[in-house]
Amino acid sequence: MPHRRKILSRIVMYLQQRNPNGRLEWVKKIPLMAKRLEDSLYRNAASFAEYNDMNTLRARLQALASRLSHKARHHKQQAGQAEGGGGAAPAAAPMAAAAAAAAAGPFVPRSGSAPPAPVDINLAESAMPAAAAAAAAAAAAAPGSGVPPISLAGLPQLTPEQCALLTPQQQAFLHGKSQAAQQAAHAVLARLTPQERATLSLAQISTRQRAEADAAAALVDRTHGLVPGGALSGGAAAAARRMAAAAAAAASPAAAAAPAPGSPPQHWQSDRDFAQREGLRSRVVAYLQQRGPNALPEWLRKVPQMAQRLEDSLYFNAASFAEYSDTDTLVARLQQAALRLGGEPSASTVCEQP
Repeated sequence: MPHRRKILSRIVMYLQQRNPNGRLEWVKKIPLMAKRLEDSLYRNAASFAEYNDMNTLRARLQALASRLSHKARHHKQQAGQAEGGGGAAPAAAPMAAAAAAAAAGPFVPRSGSAPPAPVDINLAESAMPAAAAAAAAAAAAAPGSGVPPISLAGLPQLTPEQCALLTPQQQAFLHGKSQAAQQAAHAVLARLTPQERATLSLAQISTRQRAEADAAAALVDRTHGLVPGGALSGGAAAAARRMAAAAAAAASPAAAAAPAPGSPPQHWQSDRDFAQREGLRSRVVAYLQQRGPNALPEWLRKVPQMAQRLEDSLYFNAASFAEYSDTDTLVARLQQAALRLGGEPSASTVCEQP
């Protein structure tokens, strides 16, 4: 039925948004988990109007997830009792547990370890397309300075597994880039006078650190010659100015008041926008591919997922459909969306030099 397929596609999209960087094994289970959730919604709804109500879909999914979690815990307790008594363990409900966890919160693998941190998407300044799949480090402020850690947009987080995929030249490049960026960020604090420390806000100091760090990282890009011509878009100074402006815009009260991606639709948003959203998402995919023409295959495979996250952010943060569909401001809005999605990572890893 068309209506059930529509609800099913909404649930699939919701599960993907809950954990955009989930493991491949979990991503493959999304259609089956979504089907299980949709079947339960369909059977438990008192009327078709209740089943098809998009405004309460998320709340109903969360309530359903709570019920499935309770059933999964019950099966687990029964299995533990059966094992303790020496009998055969009854069949558990792994799919119910997975569906409940997916609908209720971020996915946690069965091993108990947390999923990898989201890869920071850089649209303000192309770092190194050949190593774009690798993540890199965030420079922390000087100990005891009271300034929060900064996030380097060109240096996403890097896992040991990703380090192993890089060549020694790429590892040396990322290590040098991170060191230069951290030194530049700390230099900002060293240059501040006591009067500036007293008058400048933490947000202003952090913005200065971002600009200095990105300028240093861009300089390493140019020095090593690993970025194709034109990737710096006017040089390190221009990239630093763009980053500072984007960071200031993201930290402005207007940006803070904007609804987060996945928030309840505003008055102008409608289910009829699906075709227009697909069109804009295709533009974002093309833009990301253009930014990293020599990127690693692992990064290219993530382009559709990154494009969906960015488009969702544009859609749920736009004040009107005209603003959302304005192609003249698309690049600037994508830069701000990338900053919102990037956030401030709590920890980061760089390929250690031997």
